[in-house]
Amino acid sequence: MILSVCRDLSAKSRGQNTTIDCLSVQAFLQGVAHKAAGIMDILGFKTWVGLGILAMTSAYWGYSYYTSIANRRRRRLTVLFPKDSEKVVPTQNTPKAFKYEPAYDFDWRKTKPEQFRPFKPKYHLTMAIENLDPNHLILFDDTYETRLEIRRALLKEHNQQVVGITDENDARLTATIKELYTAIMVEYLPSRYPTIFKMTTCTMSPSSSIRNLVTGEVYPAKLAEFAPVRQALELLAKNVDEDFFILLPRSHSESSNTEEDKQTTYILHAYAACFPSGFQPAHKIGKSLSSIHGPLPGYKEKLEKSMDRFFRKLPVGKYVKRVNWSITVDEGLYSNFDKSGFAMSRKATGMTMDDLDLNRSFLRCERQTLHRLPQSKAIIFAFHTYQYPLQQIKAEGLGEQLAIAVDGLKLGNAPEIYTYKNAPKWAEAVKQYMRS
Repeated sequence: MILSVCRDLSAKSRGQNTTIDCLSVQAFLQGVAHKAAGIMDILGFKTWVGLGILAMTSAYWGYSYYTSIANRRRRRLTVLFPKDSEKVVPTQNTPKAFKYEPAYDFDWRKTKPEQFRPFKPKYHLTMAIENLDPNHLILFDDTYETRLEIRRALLKEHNQQVVGITDENDARLTATIKELYTAIMVEYLPSRYPTIFKMTTCTMSPSSSIRNLVTGEVYPAKLAEFAPVRQALELLAKNVDEDFFILLPRSHSESSNTEEDKQTTYILHAYAACFPSGFQPAHKIGKSLSSIHGPLPGYKEKLEKSMDRFFRKLPVGKYVKRVNWSITVDEGLYSNFDKSGFAMSRKATGMTMDDLDLNRSFLRCERQTLHRLPQSKAIIFAFHTYQYPLQQIKAEGLGEQLAIAVDGLKLGNAPEIYTYKNAPKWAEAVKQYMRS
């Protein structure tokens, strides 16, 4: 009898945003009294006293049960629909979502690639970073369609080298990869480049999708819960002519002996890289910044501390860029091999101008960017590769400047860069051609 009244009240509380009040309790006790009175007429006085005690005990426990049910619901609704006084108010430390400026008139077919000429008379190993407008995080030009064909072929032929993940079952890494996918494919591309990517919603389903207007292919705006995160990296590689590297923070043990050892370091946990220039991303994954750059002459002395400090302090919402350069004479866009290891062995044979294949000789530049994801706090290192034929550089009247810059590789603050970039192999041949 008592339990039936409790169930009635509990059922009512589940249907609305309920809190305990006097009327609810009064109704509850009246129900108990009414049912008890009916039994009293049938049974004797002593029996009635016993039932009265039982009724009061049951009422107490029923009241406690009803209170707990209703209050749990109240707390749940408060979380979902907080009062004005309980809402989170953004502070200076709470980044606001950046609103990208739509490039409605952008035509990638009529847009020429960026023309970088970063070489200087002396090569100094520095970070050389500049602030970057988030609108220009990713650039498109008339090579887009051709580059996508190359990237898709590489995904089929060299998938394990092009895409890498330390642990596909790591919940933190899985969430980070999905966060990057959402940030680029859902939030950035359709907003910034509506002439290339379009967000669509199916009338038969509440889920949205993204259509690449160049390829005609459609991709989910939200990955299925149990979809492999490798798919997210592959979709990025198939749709954007940009290589992505995901670095997550790892804190040293509190028992470390020095303050420097206690600082946060960043580890490469995942990548989608179609156009590495003379290095193998698969050999870098799982390593720290210092280990990744270990072969780079002068890195430990000139850059390690400043790089680690910059990565630790880079705030959400700040974007930076830099541009590097090198010369390649026999490599394609996909240069997934350890060039520096062979170069530093000093076994390269010098070329002459007659040995140069001008169809394969390029000034190769990378436009590199860095930014931090807001939720996972991961650092995203990305780069877009540009190739400029040496014939073009010479035709621009920059032959002598490039020749001087080649010699300048061994005149700066890290002279071994000259060897690291394999210059003993191509330097004399390139200088002769540029001055011919």
